[in-house]
Amino acid sequence: MSISELEQSKIWNAALSITNHIFSSIGLEYENGIDKFIWDKSYRSNKNVDWLEEQGAGLLCFDNSCNEEQQRFLMETVRNKTGKGTLWTSPSFTDTPNRGQ
Repeated sequence: MSISELEQSKIWNAALSITNHIFSSIGLEYENGIDKFIWDKSYRSNKNVDWLEEQGAGLLCFDNSCNEEQQRFLMETVRNKTGKGTLWTSPSFTDTPNRGQ
C-alpha cells in the first residue's frame, strides 16, 4: 500500500482488516458463509437477486463515527488480536448470572 493510499484510509478500515485477519486465522471465511451459499444457490437456479441495501451501506456506521470511537475500535481490535481483549475470553456458564431468577 502506498503512502497516499494509507493516508486516505480510515481508522475503522484498519480495524476491520485486522478483524478479517483474525477471522481468517481461525477458519471463518466469507466463502463458507450463509450469504455466499444463498447467493450461489440463487445464481445457479437463475433466480432474480437484488440487494437489500446499497453496497457499502453497512460501513456507514463506521464511517460516520467520530475519530475517538474509530480509535477505540482499532485499539480494542488490536487488544483482541493479541489475546488481551474480551473477544478471546468468554466466561464459563458458572460465571454467567442466571437471568430471570
